[in-house]
Amino acid sequence: MIYADFQNRESALVSPNREDFAGDRDGLVAANSAYRVATGEIKQDFADALAYEYIGERIGETATSKVIEAIGAPIFELAWDRGHASGYSEVESEYMDIAEIAVTAYALARS
Repeated sequence: MIYADFQNRESALVSPNREDFAGDRDGLVAANSAYRVATGEIKQDFADALAYEYIGERIGETATSKVIEAIGAPIFELAWDRGHASGYSEVESEYMDIAEIAVTAYALARS
């Protein structure tokens, strides 16, 4: 499982605290924006890593980055929706299950 690195990256981020920005609304807005960008980058990196681990590695030489992204992106969104409330490990577990079905369908379609 590869979730731990991404979970650790997110855990290391400091969420902006309103009290730390008393009277500095622009500073709070900027800090919240930076936090959202950082968490978004971690989420995207996690999605990419899962796609290459559970799709790219399994479909092998027929895998192009375009195919991996086309299959992986909707799988990640579904896995994220189903599992993120329980953490990155649950997202990865959901992803593995869904990716197995997608990879099997891809292999059957190519044969």
